[in-house]
Amino acid sequence: IKWAFLQNWETDMHAAIGAGYEVGIGDEEVLQGDDEARFWASFNKGFDRLHLGATGNYLLAVGSEDALGDSDRVFLHGHADYWVNQYFSPVVELNYYKTVSEGNNKPLPITGVDVANLGGGKDNDVLTAGYGFELRPADAFGVRVAHESPLSDNDGLFGHRWTVSATWSF
Repeated sequence: IKWAFLQNWETDMHAAIGAGYEVGIGDEEVLQGDDEARFWASFNKGFDRLHLGATGNYLLAVGSEDALGDSDRVFLHGHADYWVNQYFSPVVELNYYKTVSEGNNKPLPITGVDVANLGGGKDNDVLTAGYGFELRPADAFGVRVAHESPLSDNDGLFGHRWTVSATWSF
């Protein structure tokens, strides 16, 4: 559920809050199957061609205690992009992952960051940086490519990763 309570196109300022629930229907043997409630807020502001954004997420473990998982976590993200022209924007991001509380299960001593809830990592915060670009070959279509790597000593199984996404606006 999302409520975009601020949509000011003249000042290019936007804000939203939301909540969601992930039903744990996956197989616990492959670290899936955790129920999770998510609460988030986002704020974005444009300054001509420069765009800045921030998002905060609180993930609350809900339901039964699995062999792994069941930790509450906070994710914070900062974003900046610059529209060079209508077709191209470079992008940079900072991401912070923190385990707020570990479950009553026997967690691993690491966090699964945003990949899986491994139940551990309370004292092992993870900070990452990403850089990439967005290509917009058409008005309503864009492709984003980014590389992300850890800045903190602990990477919580994060390592380095590439992500590719496509967006279609309608």
